[in-house]
Amino acid sequence: MRASAVVSEAWRNIASGAARAGLWACLIAVFGIGLAVLDQRSVVGLIQSAQTYQDAGAATYVLTAPGAVNPRRCDNLSALPGVTASGALRQAGQITALAAPASPLTHMEATPGMATMLGVDQASTAGLTDGPNHTAGPDPASGSTPAGGQPSPGGGVWLSSAAAELLGAAPGNALPTSLGQARVDAVYTYPDQANDRALARAVVSPTPPSGRWDQCWVKLWPVRQDTLTLVYAVYDGSPDGTPTINQLVTQMGASFDAHHGLATRPTRTLPYVSLVAGLVIGWTAIALRRLELASALHARVPKSALVWQTLCETAVWTLPVALAALPATYIAATLGNPVGSSQVWATGLRVVAVTSLATLLGGMASTLATRENRLFTYFKNR
Repeated sequence: MRASAVVSEAWRNIASGAARAGLWACLIAVFGIGLAVLDQRSVVGLIQSAQTYQDAGAATYVLTAPGAVNPRRCDNLSALPGVTASGALRQAGQITALAAPASPLTHMEATPGMATMLGVDQASTAGLTDGPNHTAGPDPASGSTPAGGQPSPGGGVWLSSAAAELLGAAPGNALPTSLGQARVDAVYTYPDQANDRALARAVVSPTPPSGRWDQCWVKLWPVRQDTLTLVYAVYDGSPDGTPTINQLVTQMGASFDAHHGLATRPTRTLPYVSLVAGLVIGWTAIALRRLELASALHARVPKSALVWQTLCETAVWTLPVALAALPATYIAATLGNPVGSSQVWATGLRVVAVTSLATLLGGMASTLATRENRLFTYFKNR
Protein backbone atom coordinates (compact mmCIF):
# COMPACT_ATOMS: atom_id res chain seq x y z
CA MET A 1 0.00 0.00 0.00
CA ARG A 2 1.49 3.32 -1.08
CA ALA A 3 2.36 5.99 1.48
CA SER A 4 0.10 8.52 -0.26
CA ALA A 5 -2.84 6.16 0.12
CA VAL A 6 -2.10 5.70 3.83
CA VAL A 7 -1.90 9.45 4.41
CA SER A 8 -5.04 10.04 2.33
CA GLU A 9 -7.03 7.49 4.33
CA ALA A 10 -5.80 8.98 7.61
CA TRP A 11 -6.85 12.46 6.48
CA ARG A 12 -10.32 11.26 5.47
CA ASN A 13 -10.80 9.71 8.91
CA ILE A 14 -9.80 13.00 10.55
CA ALA A 15 -11.95 15.15 8.27
CA SER A 16 -15.02 12.92 8.60
CA GLY A 17 -14.80 12.79 12.37
CA ALA A 18 -14.28 9.05 12.49
CA ALA A 19 -11.02 9.54 14.41
CA ARG A 20 -12.73 11.80 17.02
CA ALA A 21 -9.67 14.07 16.84
CA GLY A 22 -11.23 16.92 18.79
CA LEU A 23 -12.20 14.73 21.74
CA TRP A 24 -8.80 13.10 22.06
CA ALA A 25 -6.98 16.40 21.59
CA CYS A 26 -8.91 17.87 24.52
CA LEU A 27 -8.02 14.89 26.70
CA ILE A 28 -4.35 15.16 25.75
CA ALA A 29 -4.42 18.87 26.56
CA VAL A 30 -5.93 18.17 29.99
CA PHE A 31 -3.43 15.49 30.91
CA GLY A 32 -0.43 16.83 29.00
CA ILE A 33 -0.59 20.59 29.46
CA GLY A 34 -2.66 20.44 32.66
CA LEU A 35 -0.31 18.12 34.54
CA ALA A 36 2.73 19.96 33.19
CA VAL A 37 1.47 23.33 34.44
CA LEU A 38 0.51 21.79 37.79
CA ASP A 39 4.04 20.46 38.29
CA GLN A 40 5.60 23.73 37.14
CA ARG A 41 3.55 25.82 39.54
CA SER A 42 4.58 23.51 42.37
CA VAL A 43 8.24 24.07 41.48
CA VAL A 44 7.75 27.84 41.15
CA GLY A 45 6.10 27.83 44.58
CA LEU A 46 9.22 26.21 46.04
CA ILE A 47 11.43 28.77 44.30
CA GLN A 48 9.30 31.60 45.67
CA SER A 49 9.55 30.15 49.19
CA ALA A 50 13.32 29.87 48.85
CA GLN A 51 13.55 33.45 47.60
CA THR A 52 11.34 34.68 50.44
CA TYR A 53 13.60 32.83 52.91
CA GLN A 54 16.65 34.62 51.52
CA ASP A 55 15.03 38.05 51.17
CA ALA A 56 13.79 37.89 54.75
CA GLY A 57 17.37 37.51 55.97
CA ALA A 58 17.01 33.92 57.18
CA ALA A 59 19.95 32.83 55.00
CA THR A 60 22.16 35.60 56.48
CA TYR A 61 24.52 34.84 59.35
CA VAL A 62 26.52 37.25 61.49
CA LEU A 63 29.84 36.40 63.09
CA THR A 64 30.45 38.71 66.03
CA ALA A 65 33.90 39.26 67.51
CA PRO A 66 34.41 42.90 68.57
CA GLY A 67 37.73 44.24 67.32
CA ALA A 68 38.81 40.83 66.04
CA VAL A 69 37.35 40.45 62.53
CA ASN A 70 39.64 40.62 59.52
CA PRO A 71 37.59 42.70 57.03
CA ARG A 72 39.51 41.65 53.94
CA ARG A 73 39.03 37.96 54.68
CA CYS A 74 35.37 38.69 55.32
CA ASP A 75 34.86 40.42 51.97
CA ASN A 76 36.73 37.62 50.21
CA LEU A 77 34.35 34.96 51.57
CA SER A 78 31.95 35.86 48.75
CA ALA A 79 34.32 34.07 46.36
CA LEU A 80 33.55 30.73 48.04
CA PRO A 81 30.94 28.39 46.54
CA GLY A 82 27.69 28.75 48.43
CA VAL A 83 28.46 32.27 49.71
CA THR A 84 26.44 34.79 47.71
CA ALA A 85 27.57 37.89 49.62
CA SER A 86 29.77 38.89 52.53
CA GLY A 87 30.94 42.06 54.22
CA ALA A 88 32.31 43.42 57.48
CA LEU A 89 30.59 45.88 59.79
CA ARG A 90 31.44 47.89 62.88
CA GLN A 91 29.80 50.52 65.02
CA ALA A 92 31.00 54.11 64.80
CA GLY A 93 28.90 55.63 67.56
CA GLN A 94 25.94 57.85 66.82
CA ILE A 95 25.34 60.47 64.20
CA THR A 96 22.77 63.25 64.19
CA ALA A 97 21.22 64.53 61.01
CA LEU A 98 20.61 68.26 61.22
CA ALA A 99 17.15 67.66 59.76
CA ALA A 100 16.19 65.68 62.90
CA PRO A 101 18.48 66.77 65.76
CA ALA A 102 16.27 65.13 68.40
CA SER A 103 16.56 61.70 66.79
CA PRO A 104 20.18 60.52 66.67
CA LEU A 105 20.88 57.57 64.39
CA THR A 106 23.26 54.67 64.69
CA HIS A 107 26.39 55.28 62.67
CA MET A 108 27.85 52.12 61.12
CA GLU A 109 30.87 51.56 58.92
CA ALA A 110 30.78 48.87 56.25
CA THR A 111 33.26 47.34 53.86
CA PRO A 112 32.42 47.33 50.11
CA GLY A 113 31.13 43.76 50.41
CA MET A 114 28.19 44.96 52.48
CA ALA A 115 26.81 46.67 49.38
CA THR A 116 25.74 43.30 48.00
CA MET A 117 24.50 42.19 51.41
CA LEU A 118 22.17 45.19 51.63
CA GLY A 119 21.20 45.30 47.97
CA VAL A 120 23.04 48.57 47.40
CA ASP A 121 24.50 49.67 44.07
CA GLN A 122 28.17 48.75 44.24
CA ALA A 123 29.07 51.92 42.32
CA SER A 124 28.71 53.70 45.64
CA THR A 125 31.79 51.86 46.91
CA ALA A 126 33.95 52.51 43.87
CA GLY A 127 37.38 53.89 44.61
CA LEU A 128 37.49 52.92 48.27
CA THR A 129 41.15 52.58 49.24
CA ASP A 130 42.97 52.75 52.48
CA GLY A 131 43.94 56.32 53.20
CA PRO A 132 43.61 59.27 55.58
CA ASN A 133 40.77 60.91 53.65
CA HIS A 134 38.37 58.08 54.40
CA THR A 135 36.33 57.48 57.48
CA ALA A 136 38.35 55.95 60.25
CA GLY A 137 41.63 55.54 58.38
CA PRO A 138 44.19 53.09 59.74
CA ASP A 139 46.19 54.06 62.76
CA PRO A 140 49.85 53.83 61.65
CA ALA A 141 51.00 53.23 65.18
CA SER A 142 48.74 50.33 66.03
CA GLY A 143 47.80 48.98 62.61
CA SER A 144 44.15 49.07 63.68
CA THR A 145 41.30 51.27 62.55
CA PRO A 146 39.45 53.28 65.18
CA ALA A 147 35.73 53.56 64.67
CA GLY A 148 33.63 56.69 64.83
CA GLY A 149 35.53 58.87 62.38
CA GLN A 150 33.96 61.77 60.56
CA PRO A 151 32.65 61.24 57.04
CA SER A 152 34.78 63.07 54.50
CA PRO A 153 33.09 66.11 52.94
CA GLY A 154 30.75 65.03 50.19
CA GLY A 155 31.26 61.38 51.07
CA GLY A 156 28.47 58.96 50.22
CA VAL A 157 26.45 57.10 52.86
CA TRP A 158 23.66 54.53 52.84
CA LEU A 159 20.48 55.04 54.81
CA SER A 160 18.11 52.42 56.11
CA SER A 161 14.56 52.86 54.83
CA ALA A 162 13.48 53.83 58.37
CA ALA A 163 16.17 56.51 58.58
CA ALA A 164 15.38 57.77 55.08
CA GLU A 165 11.70 58.07 55.98
CA LEU A 166 12.55 59.94 59.17
CA LEU A 167 14.77 62.41 57.32
CA GLY A 168 12.76 62.60 54.12
CA ALA A 169 15.93 61.72 52.25
CA ALA A 170 16.41 59.94 48.92
CA PRO A 171 19.45 58.82 46.90
CA GLY A 172 21.31 61.83 45.57
CA ASN A 173 20.23 64.15 48.39
CA ALA A 174 22.73 66.05 50.52
CA LEU A 175 22.73 65.05 54.18
CA PRO A 176 24.11 67.60 56.66
CA THR A 177 25.13 65.74 59.83
CA SER A 178 26.83 66.42 63.11
CA LEU A 179 29.99 64.88 61.59
CA GLY A 180 29.91 66.90 58.41
CA GLN A 181 28.26 67.01 55.04
CA ALA A 182 27.44 63.68 53.38
CA ARG A 183 25.63 62.51 50.28
CA VAL A 184 22.94 59.82 50.27
CA ASP A 185 24.11 57.23 47.76
CA ALA A 186 21.51 54.56 48.48
CA VAL A 187 18.59 53.51 50.67
CA TYR A 188 18.41 49.87 51.75
CA THR A 189 15.57 47.82 53.18
CA TYR A 190 16.26 45.97 56.41
CA PRO A 191 14.29 42.90 57.58
CA ASP A 192 11.71 43.72 60.23
CA GLN A 193 12.30 40.38 61.97
CA ALA A 194 16.08 40.70 62.16
CA ASN A 195 17.51 39.88 65.58
CA ASP A 196 20.37 42.37 65.12
CA ARG A 197 18.75 45.81 64.98
CA ALA A 198 21.93 47.84 64.47
CA LEU A 199 21.19 48.50 60.80
CA ALA A 200 17.46 49.01 61.22
CA ARG A 201 17.74 52.77 61.76
CA ALA A 202 21.22 53.66 60.72
CA VAL A 203 23.56 55.70 58.60
CA VAL A 204 26.16 53.46 56.99
CA SER A 205 29.48 54.82 55.73
CA PRO A 206 31.31 52.67 53.15
CA THR A 207 34.85 52.31 54.44
CA PRO A 208 38.03 50.62 53.18
CA PRO A 209 38.62 47.13 54.64
CA SER A 210 41.57 47.76 56.95
CA GLY A 211 42.30 47.17 60.60
CA ARG A 212 40.05 44.98 62.78
CA TRP A 213 36.27 45.07 62.73
CA ASP A 214 33.40 43.83 64.87
CA GLN A 215 31.20 41.68 62.65
CA CYS A 216 31.30 39.66 59.47
CA TRP A 217 28.00 39.17 57.65
CA VAL A 218 27.56 36.35 55.16
CA LYS A 219 24.66 35.29 53.00
CA LEU A 220 24.65 31.59 52.19
CA TRP A 221 22.74 29.67 49.57
CA PRO A 222 22.19 26.89 49.99
CA VAL A 223 22.66 27.02 53.74
CA ARG A 224 25.23 24.36 54.58
CA GLN A 225 26.90 23.75 57.90
CA ASP A 226 30.31 23.08 56.33
CA THR A 227 30.18 26.41 54.49
CA LEU A 228 29.11 28.19 57.66
CA THR A 229 32.10 26.73 59.50
CA LEU A 230 34.44 28.48 57.05
CA VAL A 231 33.22 31.85 58.30
CA TYR A 232 35.31 31.35 61.45
CA ALA A 233 38.39 31.94 59.25
CA VAL A 234 37.74 35.70 59.44
CA TYR A 235 38.41 35.68 63.19
CA ASP A 236 41.75 37.36 63.80
CA GLY A 237 41.82 37.77 67.56
CA SER A 238 43.17 35.96 70.58
CA PRO A 239 43.17 32.13 70.45
CA ASP A 240 41.19 32.28 73.67
CA GLY A 241 38.49 34.39 72.06
CA THR A 242 35.05 32.99 71.36
CA PRO A 243 33.46 34.46 68.22
CA THR A 244 29.76 33.72 67.85
CA ILE A 245 27.70 33.10 64.72
CA ASN A 246 23.99 33.83 64.78
CA GLN A 247 21.28 33.66 62.18
CA LEU A 248 19.97 37.13 61.37
CA VAL A 249 16.30 36.02 61.18
CA THR A 250 15.29 32.89 63.09
CA GLN A 251 11.50 33.03 62.71
CA MET A 252 11.59 31.22 59.36
CA GLY A 253 13.52 28.21 60.60
CA ALA A 254 17.16 27.29 60.94
CA SER A 255 17.42 26.00 57.36
CA PHE A 256 15.58 25.67 54.07
CA ASP A 257 16.36 22.49 52.16
CA ALA A 258 15.27 23.40 48.65
CA HIS A 259 16.68 20.19 47.16
CA HIS A 260 14.70 18.05 49.59
CA GLY A 261 11.57 20.09 48.90
CA LEU A 262 12.01 19.59 45.17
CA ALA A 263 12.61 15.87 45.53
CA THR A 264 9.60 15.35 47.79
CA ARG A 265 7.09 17.74 46.21
CA PRO A 266 3.63 16.16 45.79
CA THR A 267 3.70 16.67 42.02
CA ARG A 268 6.97 14.84 41.42
CA THR A 269 5.09 11.72 40.19
CA LEU A 270 3.07 13.59 37.56
CA PRO A 271 5.38 12.52 34.67
CA TYR A 272 4.46 8.91 35.50
CA VAL A 273 0.79 9.84 35.68
CA SER A 274 1.09 11.50 32.28
CA LEU A 275 2.80 8.38 30.92
CA VAL A 276 -0.10 6.18 31.98
CA ALA A 277 -2.65 8.73 30.79
CA GLY A 278 -1.01 8.97 27.37
CA LEU A 279 -0.89 5.20 26.96
CA VAL A 280 -4.55 4.84 27.97
CA ILE A 281 -5.73 7.65 25.69
CA GLY A 282 -3.75 6.36 22.73
CA TRP A 283 -4.91 2.79 23.28
CA THR A 284 -8.55 3.78 23.76
CA ALA A 285 -8.65 6.07 20.73
CA ILE A 286 -7.77 3.13 18.48
CA ALA A 287 -9.49 0.37 20.46
CA LEU A 288 -12.87 2.04 19.91
CA ARG A 289 -12.31 1.55 16.17
CA ARG A 290 -11.28 -2.10 16.27
CA LEU A 291 -14.22 -3.16 14.08
CA GLU A 292 -13.13 -0.71 11.39
CA LEU A 293 -9.53 -1.87 11.56
CA ALA A 294 -10.39 -5.58 11.62
CA SER A 295 -12.59 -5.03 8.56
CA ALA A 296 -9.67 -3.38 6.79
CA LEU A 297 -7.47 -6.36 7.67
CA HIS A 298 -10.17 -8.69 6.30
CA ALA A 299 -10.05 -6.66 3.07
CA ARG A 300 -6.33 -7.50 2.86
CA VAL A 301 -5.00 -4.12 4.02
CA PRO A 302 -1.51 -4.82 5.45
CA LYS A 303 -1.25 -4.33 9.20
CA SER A 304 1.87 -2.24 8.69
CA ALA A 305 -0.21 0.18 6.59
CA LEU A 306 -2.83 0.34 9.36
CA VAL A 307 -0.14 1.07 11.93
CA TRP A 308 1.18 3.96 9.86
CA GLN A 309 -2.35 5.17 9.19
CA THR A 310 -3.37 5.26 12.85
CA LEU A 311 0.00 6.75 13.75
CA CYS A 312 -0.64 9.62 11.33
CA GLU A 313 -4.14 10.10 12.73
CA THR A 314 -2.90 10.12 16.31
CA ALA A 315 -0.10 12.54 15.43
CA VAL A 316 -2.60 14.94 13.84
CA TRP A 317 -4.37 15.50 17.17
CA THR A 318 -1.35 15.01 19.44
CA LEU A 319 1.33 17.21 17.92
CA PRO A 320 -0.75 20.43 17.80
CA VAL A 321 -1.38 20.04 21.52
CA ALA A 322 2.36 19.60 22.06
CA LEU A 323 3.03 22.79 20.08
CA ALA A 324 0.37 24.67 22.04
CA ALA A 325 2.11 23.49 25.21
CA LEU A 326 5.26 25.49 24.35
CA PRO A 327 3.82 28.95 25.17
CA ALA A 328 1.54 27.57 27.90
CA THR A 329 4.37 25.93 29.82
CA TYR A 330 6.64 28.93 29.23
CA ILE A 331 4.09 31.24 30.83
CA ALA A 332 3.65 28.79 33.72
CA ALA A 333 7.43 28.70 34.20
CA THR A 334 7.96 32.46 34.19
CA LEU A 335 4.86 33.74 36.00
CA GLY A 336 5.97 34.79 39.47
CA ASN A 337 9.33 33.04 39.09
CA PRO A 338 12.03 35.21 40.74
CA VAL A 339 14.91 33.33 39.09
CA GLY A 340 15.66 31.81 35.68
CA SER A 341 12.79 29.92 34.07
CA SER A 342 14.63 27.55 31.71
CA GLN A 343 14.78 24.59 34.09
CA VAL A 344 11.16 25.02 35.16
CA TRP A 345 10.13 25.24 31.50
CA ALA A 346 12.04 22.03 30.80
CA THR A 347 10.19 20.37 33.70
CA GLY A 348 6.86 21.15 32.06
CA LEU A 349 8.00 20.17 28.58
CA ARG A 350 9.13 16.82 29.95
CA VAL A 351 5.58 16.05 31.08
CA VAL A 352 4.15 17.13 27.72
CA ALA A 353 6.72 15.07 25.80
CA VAL A 354 6.02 11.98 27.90
CA THR A 355 2.28 12.36 27.36
CA SER A 356 2.63 12.84 23.60
CA LEU A 357 5.03 9.95 23.06
CA ALA A 358 2.98 7.66 25.29
CA THR A 359 -0.14 8.51 23.28
CA LEU A 360 1.56 7.60 20.00
CA LEU A 361 2.90 4.36 21.47
CA GLY A 362 -0.50 3.49 22.96
CA GLY A 363 -2.16 3.99 19.59
CA MET A 364 0.42 1.83 17.83
CA ALA A 365 0.10 -0.91 20.44
CA SER A 366 -3.69 -0.88 20.13
CA THR A 367 -3.43 -1.20 16.35
CA LEU A 368 -0.98 -4.10 16.62
CA ALA A 369 -3.30 -5.82 19.11
CA THR A 370 -6.24 -5.75 16.67
CA ARG A 371 -6.87 -9.19 15.09
CA GLU A 372 -8.71 -10.00 11.88
CA ASN A 373 -9.91 -13.33 13.31
CA ARG A 374 -11.79 -11.43 16.01
CA LEU A 375 -13.86 -9.44 13.52
CA PHE A 376 -17.09 -11.20 14.52
CA THR A 377 -16.35 -10.63 18.23
CA TYR A 378 -15.73 -6.91 17.60
CA PHE A 379 -19.02 -6.77 15.65
CA LYS A 380 -20.99 -8.33 18.55
CA ASN A 381 -19.38 -6.08 21.15
CA ARG A 382 -19.65 -2.83 19.29
